[in-house]
Amino acid sequence: MRIFKSKIGKPLDKWLTEEQFRSLKNKRFLYVISSNMDTYKRKSTEELVVEFGQGKGTQPASRLKDYISCYGYTDSKRPWMGCKLHYLFITEKSKKVAAINSMVHKYELKLKQYARKNNLLVDRGDERTLIRPSK
Repeated sequence: MRIFKSKIGKPLDKWLTEEQFRSLKNKRFLYVISSNMDTYKRKSTEELVVEFGQGKGTQPASRLKDYISCYGYTDSKRPWMGCKLHYLFITEKSKKVAAINSMVHKYELKLKQYARKNNLLVDRGDERTLIRPSK
């Protein structure tokens, strides 16, 4: 089990090197990211709109690459481009544990329940949540 944590976030395109990508093969993980576009639109550093989800399947890190494709690469001249990784909880994939019984799945479910219960959902779906990183 490994954990990456950062309140301010690390640019996903800088963090997800080929080495990191390969190290996530055959793993399960829970990620929390924020898009620079949402942060730029809100003009607030006290609240962030984050998305969370699971990396699963044979190439789970492809999910993180999808975010880079969607939001683009971090660019200081265009501050709305890119996204940041705030949290990554990584576990080994085991054939003895079904995905639905994994710690990653259970943590994601708890996050969704907490967000719904505390009215923190933003826009679409139940993976986009408003957080206050200072707390």
